[in-house]
Amino acid sequence: MPNRLALALAGFGLIGLFSSAALAQSSPAFTPQQLLQAPDSSWPTNGGNLYNHRYSPLTQINRDNVASLKAEWRVHMNGSGGGPNHSGQAQPLFYDGTLYVPTGEDDVFAIDIETGQFKWVYQAELDPGRVNVCCGWVNRGVGMGDGQIYVGLLDARLVALDQETGKVNWEIQAEDSAKGYSITAAPLYYDGKVIVGFAGGEQAIRGRLKAYDAKTGELLWTFYTIPGPGEPGHDTWPQDNDAWEVGGAPIWQTPAVDPELGLLYFSTGNAGPDLNGSNRAGDNLFTVSGDVDPLPPFADTGSAGNSLRPGTIPGAAPTEVEPLAGYTANVAQGQEIYRTVCATCHGDTGIGGHQGGVPLKGKDLTLAHIMTMVSNGKNTMPAFAAAYSKEQMQDVATYVRDSILPE
Repeated sequence: MPNRLALALAGFGLIGLFSSAALAQSSPAFTPQQLLQAPDSSWPTNGGNLYNHRYSPLTQINRDNVASLKAEWRVHMNGSGGGPNHSGQAQPLFYDGTLYVPTGEDDVFAIDIETGQFKWVYQAELDPGRVNVCCGWVNRGVGMGDGQIYVGLLDARLVALDQETGKVNWEIQAEDSAKGYSITAAPLYYDGKVIVGFAGGEQAIRGRLKAYDAKTGELLWTFYTIPGPGEPGHDTWPQDNDAWEVGGAPIWQTPAVDPELGLLYFSTGNAGPDLNGSNRAGDNLFTVSGDVDPLPPFADTGSAGNSLRPGTIPGAAPTEVEPLAGYTANVAQGQEIYRTVCATCHGDTGIGGHQGGVPLKGKDLTLAHIMTMVSNGKNTMPAFAAAYSKEQMQDVATYVRDSILPE
């Protein structure tokens, strides 16, 4: 496969070998398996694939010939996004001869890879009075799937554009921009859903991630990045004020996905107020979290706006893990694993650590029960099935059963 895809993404179509049609071509309703593949003929997601690897396997361009690259065309985007308050941070998407490029004004351009000509242009026509952002106008990309291009706007609208024509298929007011909400992240198309986070950490918001029906824009579920009363982590916020309701934890990057586990992975931004934390004493979960996993699965919750907490899988029972028959646990290795990944939350001796994990001392847990929790995770505890073998999980479970649980 000629490495024109890499060229196109690096320079907005420096050299063109892909065939091009008069109209932009519609993408399919990508399956999770399709979006997991390393991109070699298209760039269908903000991160290249669902894992956000941002890696191209193409090899035609290499260190031996890169110096010979030359520009074939240049485009000025009609002046869109050229103001002093605009920032172009978007990763262009590419499919079947067309680049999809948004600007800092949230305008979207479908560009012919062969010629640099516009196939269509969507103009967001943002009202500055409805844009409530701290740090300039920025767009970090669009989403693609099922024949549509999905763009989040700085006034907190979410729009689905016909991929062939740029016509608006649906548009919703996803949040209230007057309350500080905006969308700067690239939406993610996954399994018939459009998933997007909301920015505004300096504007007294409560961060959230939402999933919408890709065909209609109907809200399917909401995940709040700051836990409410009764949810794990709420006790890391003051209990005598409403700081948690306006505590920030925005999302301005596109989540990664593990379809096998049914989980999302993303990072959150600052707590708010960001420079004066006097009214929000505590650890303020889940702000400034670089790895908040596991996170919401993609099964519909059954009611729009239902809040999901880390580690929950609505309607799904954890996979039971039985001890390996005839296996003699390596307790020393189990102790090392416990000290490395468990002690921070549960404490060196099982009485609880500084990250607020549940004390283990004195609990009546079987080996199978412990292995199942290690494998699947529980509440705020992440799943370790992908990180450790079954033997290693039995090692650590044996150490916990024999050395941590007894009083």
